[in-house]
Amino acid sequence: MSRVVDLADVLPDVSADFSAVLDHSARARLVMLDHSHDPAVSALLPDADEWLPAGQQSQVLLVVGNNISSVDAEWSGRGALAVEVASLLQEYVMDQLNARWPVRSDSEGVAEPELRGGSPRWVWKNGVTPFGQLTQTLSA
Repeated sequence: MSRVVDLADVLPDVSADFSAVLDHSARARLVMLDHSHDPAVSALLPDADEWLPAGQQSQVLLVVGNNISSVDAEWSGRGALAVEVASLLQEYVMDQLNARWPVRSDSEGVAEPELRGGSPRWVWKNGVTPFGQLTQTLSA
């Protein structure tokens, strides 16, 4: 069944990491799309059928403001889904800020979302930050 859910309801740690940089009008939502034509999905994505590839039964989309991205890791587990969504959001934020993000220091560069030991983490040149703790790490 197609449905629209707020990112914070599905991946609260990812949502928390982006809460300080996402424009409040650009609410992040995941859309679980199938052929059921749910009214909530149709209201958000009038062209929803175009996002469901031929022969495919379902597709997960990340919708942030007017930006729509296909999510490829939905069936690989919650950690993989979190990393995929964080990566897509990171691209969105860097485009919006026109800057590298997240950067703790110039020497460490930009953190990348990765799945390590089954847990989603932000990986810096000199360290690791678990998802959900990025705001604290950046302000330290």
